[in-house]
Amino acid sequence: MGTTKSTKKTKVVDADAVISAYMEWALEHNKPADTVYRFCKDSQMEEAEFYQFFGSLKGIRQAIWVRFFEQAQQLLENDPQFVEATAQNQLLSLYFTLIEVFTLNRSYVILMFDSLKNPAEMMAESAEFRKKFLQFTSTMNAQSTSKMSEQLSRFRDPLMRESYWVLWGMIVQFWRKDSSAGFEKTDAFIEKSVQTAFALTDTTPLNHLIDLGKFLWNERKF
Repeated sequence: MGTTKSTKKTKVVDADAVISAYMEWALEHNKPADTVYRFCKDSQMEEAEFYQFFGSLKGIRQAIWVRFFEQAQQLLENDPQFVEATAQNQLLSLYFTLIEVFTLNRSYVILMFDSLKNPAEMMAESAEFRKKFLQFTSTMNAQSTSKMSEQLSRFRDPLMRESYWVLWGMIVQFWRKDSSAGFEKTDAFIEKSVQTAFALTDTTPLNHLIDLGKFLWNERKF
């Protein structure tokens, strides 16, 4: 008597399982999933299981970006040195840790960025990540107020938190094109960028601006 292949669906336990399946599907097909039906069929899960956690494919992609940020946030909040650090060092740690998380998922991150057709799509995809980012930097600055000079306290202003976000976009763009071993040039770019950002609140930022300008000219990744 012949045997028949089982068509039993894989049991989805939680949102993390769906996220893992989605990332695997995207990497194997070298593109984001086109429809929930196709993704669920290929991943051996029921559509109802998907919709139990996410309302759309856009929703799961946004959730993945948020998970990346939450992973970095947890690492930082569990580090006693981060809590006691100056605002400048906290910002450095945030960028370094986010890049570490992105690097662990580099193939997926690059694939998702390459699939976006214009800045508007990028803004939509990263909307929830951006909220987390701005919320965290707001808390970070508040924790560091006692250690900041009167000039640096201006970084609590929402406009300065937006500048953190803009700088993060520049860092990611640099990292995407970085081919150095261990992405050491990205590390250098982060250090020079944060140093320059904080120097702009001082009265003598020119040397830092020149240093950053020379670095960008030599690398030419923008």
